[in-house]
Amino acid sequence: MQSLVTRLVDTTESLADFGARPADAAAARAAKSLRLARSSLRRLAANGTTQFRMDLRPDGSAELWLGGQPLELTAKLAQLLALLVEDTGPTADGLVGWKPCAVIASRLAERDGSAQSGALRQNLYRLRRALRDADENPFLVQTKPRCARFALQRRGPGEPPPVSTTRR
Repeated sequence: MQSLVTRLVDTTESLADFGARPADAAAARAAKSLRLARSSLRRLAANGTTQFRMDLRPDGSAELWLGGQPLELTAKLAQLLALLVEDTGPTADGLVGWKPCAVIASRLAERDGSAQSGALRQNLYRLRRALRDADENPFLVQTKPRCARFALQRRGPGEPPPVSTTRR
């Protein structure tokens, strides 16, 4: 269902790219379909995912599995995602905890030496776009004012970490 909803979002966004005017009846229907599709994806993401594995490569890039085909991530996106899925302790919703954006930005700057304003927001957008392009739910990357996380359900004791520490 998630893939179907993702395709619906892509289709309705494509219709809007062809210059459909909001006043047109077809454009209004497309906009409504887009809102419903996004709402469905957000509801699916609210429960988080258990299907997550990321294998880091020596160059810092990674392969990500969310139940479907592997998704290739650049080194910068892999670093960002590794920070977003860190388990910081129990939460009320059973997902990994929220991380302050300032902490995420500073940890990314420590790793690659760049600290540009707006860079974190741009990389969160790029991560969502990569998920969407791979027919995965982009709303698994969750943000709220000054915080971000990846909607990953917390693992039980003794379960392997979601990010492999062995580089291939």
